[in-house]
Amino acid sequence: MKDIKVIQGSEHHQAIVNFIQENNVIVSSLDEMKEEVILKMIRAGYMFTGDRDRLRDAMEDITYFCSPEDDLNKDRVLRSLEYDDSEDDMDFQGGEECSTCVPEDVSSQEHST
Repeated sequence: MKDIKVIQGSEHHQAIVNFIQENNVIVSSLDEMKEEVILKMIRAGYMFTGDRDRLRDAMEDITYFCSPEDDLNKDRVLRSLEYDDSEDDMDFQGGEECSTCVPEDVSSQEHST
């Protein structure tokens, strides 16, 4: 059995870029990222920890980084940066911003006036 290299969530981007550079992989699509990078990394003993969404985000970011002229890659990144309306609703309570969304110094000034 091969030795494994555990890649923490915060290291996904750098580990993937290093693998691409060390192996001279050309990535122009998300499918190539999956087939030519991620699956090969796993076969080589890389193990990605954490939420799979973070790995997918890294894959999308790096695919765009490698091939920014492809509109599909750009659209994926842009879509991932959009807010979900249901999450926005949780940031408001009764039409007012919740205290976690306002810096403390601003929040305390509003309450003292």
